[in-house]
Amino acid sequence: MSVSPTLKKENTPEITLNILYATGFRLTGNHQSTKKLVQKAVLRPCNIPSPEPGTAIKNLCLAFLEEYANRPDRHQTIKPYAMDVLARDVSGIQEAILRLEPGVRLAVVLRDIAGLSYAEIAEVTSSSEKEVSGRIAAARRDIRELLPAPAGLTPLPGRRLNARKIGSH
Repeated sequence: MSVSPTLKKENTPEITLNILYATGFRLTGNHQSTKKLVQKAVLRPCNIPSPEPGTAIKNLCLAFLEEYANRPDRHQTIKPYAMDVLARDVSGIQEAILRLEPGVRLAVVLRDIAGLSYAEIAEVTSSSEKEVSGRIAAARRDIRELLPAPAGLTPLPGRRLNARKIGSH
């Protein structure tokens, strides 16, 4: 199995921190929460200041799930960052990601933002590849349902939210 650039052991500590921060920001949607997650991820393994990238991303996943998975408000939209940070269409995608259930959100961010393979995601989340595949498929479906149809196009039949909560799979 080839290792994604995210998990390469040759990554410098600075590259690893940038990857952790970018991934954490996509998961949380705000800088303060991201900073806390990254600190937990980097310091988690016996307070080693520079864990290897694979360990660091796994620690980030664990810290995220510990923080968000059992919160009573986990199905509510997390307040997104300021709209002027990114273009409006990108912030719409980010807001849709933030509405996903934490485990589903984690899988799609690791795949589509961090670039990990299904096998790597399964390893860092202690899940099977089948579970990872299901979570990613559910996340992509939910994101499509949450985003408006592009201008000038009519939504496909069934492209509206049904009665279930987004992310409850």
